[in-house]
Amino acid sequence: SLPAYIAYRSGEGRPSTQLAKWHASGLTNYTFSEGPLTGFNIGGGARYIEGQVIGNPVFLDSQGRVTGLDLDHPYKNNGYVAVDAWVGYKTKIYGGKYDLSFQLNARDLQESGSFRPITANSDGTHSAFRIMQPRTFYLTTTLEY
Repeated sequence: SLPAYIAYRSGEGRPSTQLAKWHASGLTNYTFSEGPLTGFNIGGGARYIEGQVIGNPVFLDSQGRVTGLDLDHPYKNNGYVAVDAWVGYKTKIYGGKYDLSFQLNARDLQESGSFRPITANSDGTHSAFRIMQPRTFYLTTTLEY
């Protein structure tokens, strides 16, 4: 229909929905090479994603038909920062022939499990969500030979 086509075409040249313009990541790791903590490592990381456009209000004509999208006042979700951390230990075994390491990782320390809106209806109500993974811990073991 023509109103749907007009609404679709009015979004040309504007930012795509669900895509963040700004995203930044950083991480650091420190390995102790001397003293009582020799062989241990600690580290952390952070990811930032700005709020994304998740929908737009519509313009309606006198009969209630959609005539366009209000692209100057989009609906956005909130930006967020995700934080990770880890601690590990590496040692030599079998007379220094092999390296054995253990690392405990914690991912998404700030999360307890939630839903993040990813689309919004024209009235601003959220219509689809992403399941945010709760904080997760996992242990890895590596044998290098």
